[in-house]
Amino acid sequence: MILLEPRICVVFFNFNRSQIYFYKLYSIHMQIILLKDPDDKQLLEVKRIYEEAFPIHERRIFDMLPKMLNNVPGMELAIFNDAKLMVGFVVYWQWENWAYIEHLAVDRRLRAYGYGNRVMTLLMAMLKGTIVLEVEKPYDEVARKRITFYKKLGFHLAPFDYHQPSYVKGGEEIPMHLMTYPGEVDEPSFLEFARQIRQQVYEYFY
Repeated sequence: MILLEPRICVVFFNFNRSQIYFYKLYSIHMQIILLKDPDDKQLLEVKRIYEEAFPIHERRIFDMLPKMLNNVPGMELAIFNDAKLMVGFVVYWQWENWAYIEHLAVDRRLRAYGYGNRVMTLLMAMLKGTIVLEVEKPYDEVARKRITFYKKLGFHLAPFDYHQPSYVKGGEEIPMHLMTYPGEVDEPSFLEFARQIRQQVYEYFY
C-alpha cells in the first residue's frame, strides 16, 4: 500500500490477467483496471463510450485498440469502475519520464456525478513523470469549460502552436492545445513531446 495523501491510497495487484489500482477517497471506492485480453467482453462497453464521446476524426477505428493491447510498447487501455459499475475508460501512453493521455471519457449518462474529477485524480496519482494531454481550442463554452476543468486539477496550457495529427495518412490535422502537469514546460520540451506523440501515437500506425 502506498499512502499518497490523506484519505487517498493505492493498492496494486494482479487479478484475472489485469492490473488493478484501488482508490479510496472519502469512502468512495474507485478502480483502474488495465485491460490486457483483446477478447475481454468489457471492451464492448468501452467501444460504446469511446464512439459516443469522440467524433470520428478524433479517434481510431475502435477495432484497432484490442489489437494494440500487449503489442505496442507503452500503450495502455484501462477502465474505471465504481464498485461494479464501469464509469469510463482511458487510453494512455507511459514512457520513461512522461505520460500522454490519448483518450479519456466518462459515460455520458454519468457525467453529472463528479466522476471526471475522481478518475483524473486517480490517474494522475498513477502515471509517472510529466503528464501531457490534448484539448480543443477554446472556441466554444464546452471547450472553455474543459480547459478550466484541467486547470483546476493543476494542468498548465502550453503557449505554443500545436496541431493534432490525423489518425489516417494524409488526413486533416486539427488545431489544439497541449496541457501539462504538474508544471509548465519550455519550448524545447514542448517540441519533444509533440514530436514523440506524432511519431509514436499517430504516424507509427499509418
